[in-house]
Amino acid sequence: MLISCAGMRHSVVIILILTTRCTFSQAAHEYITVVGCFDNGPTEVTAVFNAEELMYADFERQVIEYTVPPFLMLDPGEVLKDIAVYKNAKKVKNLCLAIMAYCRAEEKNPPEEKDAFFIYGLIRCQFTSTQDVVYLEQIYFNKKLIGQYNSSLGKFVGYKKYTKKVADNLNKNPSMLKQERKNEEKCRIHVPLAYYVFSKTVEPYVRLRSAELISSRHPIVLICSVYNFYPKNIRVTWLRNGEPRTSDVTFTDELANGNWLYQIHSHLEYTPRLGEKITCMVEHASFKDPKHYDWDPMPESDRVKIAVGTAGLLLGSVVLLAGVIYYKRNRTGRVLVPVSSSVTTLSSDPACVQLCRPFAPMGLSLSGWLYSRAGDSPPSSSSAFPPLAVHTSSRLAVTLNSSPVSPGDSRSHWSSGHRSPHFLLSACKERATRSPVELSSDGVRAEVGVKGGLHVWEVLWNPDHRGSHAVMGISRQDCPLQAAGYNVLVGGDAQSWGWELQTNQLWHGGNSVGLYPGKMRRCHSEAAEDFKPQTYTSDTKVSQAPLPIPERVLLVLDADAGTLGFVVDGSFLGVAFKDLPRGVELFPAVSSVRGGASIRLRYLNGATRDPPALMALCGLSIRQFLGQQRLNQTDKLPLPPLLQNYLLSSH
Repeated sequence: MLISCAGMRHSVVIILILTTRCTFSQAAHEYITVVGCFDNGPTEVTAVFNAEELMYADFERQVIEYTVPPFLMLDPGEVLKDIAVYKNAKKVKNLCLAIMAYCRAEEKNPPEEKDAFFIYGLIRCQFTSTQDVVYLEQIYFNKKLIGQYNSSLGKFVGYKKYTKKVADNLNKNPSMLKQERKNEEKCRIHVPLAYYVFSKTVEPYVRLRSAELISSRHPIVLICSVYNFYPKNIRVTWLRNGEPRTSDVTFTDELANGNWLYQIHSHLEYTPRLGEKITCMVEHASFKDPKHYDWDPMPESDRVKIAVGTAGLLLGSVVLLAGVIYYKRNRTGRVLVPVSSSVTTLSSDPACVQLCRPFAPMGLSLSGWLYSRAGDSPPSSSSAFPPLAVHTSSRLAVTLNSSPVSPGDSRSHWSSGHRSPHFLLSACKERATRSPVELSSDGVRAEVGVKGGLHVWEVLWNPDHRGSHAVMGISRQDCPLQAAGYNVLVGGDAQSWGWELQTNQLWHGGNSVGLYPGKMRRCHSEAAEDFKPQTYTSDTKVSQAPLPIPERVLLVLDADAGTLGFVVDGSFLGVAFKDLPRGVELFPAVSSVRGGASIRLRYLNGATRDPPALMALCGLSIRQFLGQQRLNQTDKLPLPPLLQNYLLSSH
């Protein structure tokens, strides 16, 4: 008995006070350490509070496993790092086995019961306040209480012949009784700390629903379900027109979820009456005031049907409008998008003009919203790029005509860790500026790469600050970003693909693999041939002067298809590179040799490989029909304000 009391009381007060958590009321609370061992079996040491487990000792792994939920304590191991919790638990285990041997010898059980010996000890601190505390130390042998210390009695008590002798000896020992009174005082002292530390609450989630009754005098039953609350104490009350209802009401007990959270369910058998209001009132420590949940007679399934019907009506309206526009277009001979006069100059051959007509407007209008948002104007008729525009997929068209993401997106940042030391980044990391260093080629790549999807970035690079070897493109993670001399870095090895802006040449693997865009054709169906990679040698003569690339270029990476292209002056120029590695992270990248070159990166938008939504396609068709000049007149269309706002917000 002496060994048990001394061993267990030494560890439990420290362990339990620091690991237990609860929201306290004036109800009784209790924290316990349980130590149990078999004669020929395992030994367990567990701490619980109000029947909820706090921690246990794993003697095989030689660690303490804490089961306190995060909403009460994020890291109890960190709190107890200076206390030898596992060491104390191991001492208690050894004491339990020693007491087991002593009790087995005193009990003198017959041999057939030799494998049935089981002993466990409890150290219990029970309290409702600092003035009402009871401290207990108890020992059980084969589920029978054989001895204890009770602070209410102020002495040890034995319930077996041999434990009575031990208890008498302990009661005659003043130092032992003094130690027990100190243990009681420790329990009392830590109560305010427990009130202060363990006062967390978790607000419940309440669901009110109805169900039909088969055999009852009432046709339906209302069910008020309260989920995931802490602490356990809660009150659920039914109100009928504001008055408590107690008849035909049943409750479940507070049911433990196993993670310190609880749930409770209350049922009200009910006959609906016109104008009657039924309310489920919930009172809990997490609420400042009771919360009321009124029953809506409309079934949840009906509400879902109404929501689905409304969405269907809205979509139908959009489809109907698109159909009307399509009808008027075919009836009057108008095209879906106003065609620039430059389209008619593609060829004097009427057959070629007829073939090219559906494709040219796509390239002319894809990035119309970008000009209005950036304060730019659409490309002039003198621009060399609209005639080179190629047909785009609906996926890319919707992406280019969608609103850009917020400017602070991390995909708009240059990487501070993957750049030449000669490139300096702005505070927001959206602008990279090359230092005036001679005989050095320097590059920088984006901070965030992509492995899948369609993505569009905007690159702003003043033509006056480019110089020779000005390249933009994409790279893998290990692309070299600094080299001696003046060289092409992006596209200079097998890890990157680049477009040299001064000469319009495409680079990969250290070689120029073609011109981009290809030579102007009189028909766009022929222009596709220009985007096939071509091998250039030093003897190759370029018969066409390079096109001057403006400040603003959009980089279009389709990681799903493995292609890279560019948009210039609102025109998609087609695929520059194909067969890019798939499933590999790719990054926008630039390289330069000119001092003072300042390059700005912004991620605009992206799309998954799924087909565009029908609503997005309808919105795109309507905006293209209206044209850039008339898009601000959507308020004059015979459309509900919701659809007008959709067209403007998408633009």
